[in-house]
Amino acid sequence: MQTTVIYFGLAINWLLLIVSILLAVFSKFKHTQFKQSLYRFLNVALIVHIVIAVMLVFSSTAISGLITLSWLVIGLQLVCNVICYKSVKRRQARVKPSLDHFSMD
Repeated sequence: MQTTVIYFGLAINWLLLIVSILLAVFSKFKHTQFKQSLYRFLNVALIVHIVIAVMLVFSSTAISGLITLSWLVIGLQLVCNVICYKSVKRRQARVKPSLDHFSMD
């Protein structure tokens, strides 16, 4: 039963990673609000990856190959998070209001 839960967790890991990569790639042309929501989703996905990796490490049937694979998934998710974070910060810097919009009354 425990191995079934671990394999299900690994399947969820890979599914979340694929969705994260696809959303990060297709978010290139989206607006700032979408990218901020995507960044929150990526952070939640990273937390799920870490929880599943910890479950895998502390399970009695931990296989070193699966642990290495789990660290690989966490690393790839971190890369997605960093790319999205930089994109959000770049987009926010691009749309900062200028002084022309303020009145001097």
